[in-house]
Amino acid sequence: MATTCIFKKIVDIVIKDKDENYLLIKYQNTAEDVWDIPSKEIITTETKAEIQHLLSDNFGTNAFLVQDKSPIILREEVLESLTTLDCTEVDIEKHIYLVEFVGQNKNIKIQNTSIENVKWVKYCDLEHNLASKMQWNYIQASMIFFIERGYIDIDKI
Repeated sequence: MATTCIFKKIVDIVIKDKDENYLLIKYQNTAEDVWDIPSKEIITTETKAEIQHLLSDNFGTNAFLVQDKSPIILREEVLESLTTLDCTEVDIEKHIYLVEFVGQNKNIKIQNTSIENVKWVKYCDLEHNLASKMQWNYIQASMIFFIERGYIDIDKI
């Protein structure tokens, strides 16, 4: 029977601009058509200031306004070969934050060497740009929460 040895908490960050374009990133050494939203493993409870600091460090600008955190949590059990820890399972808990980018899109400058490229896409193009259907479903559920709270202009998406 698998033993759960590690618990990871991940913060996923949906970044939108004033025109309801959404920022996607491509990590180094991934397939050409694999895009993702920014994310970060965290050790303790995250704060809005920590999210802003992370984005500033990764993209060379502080023109980010953290809007809200979705109450939707994605929990995954990932089977791994962790022989050194004598376990085979990692529990992952993911949370999504919505962040508005208030600067000029051209001012995003990649500072993190694990990020190869960035691109802005419309909401309707998110699904076919993301790596998995599960990721899209999770983001879409959170987006409904953000729309209901008035953070996203439904007429622009």
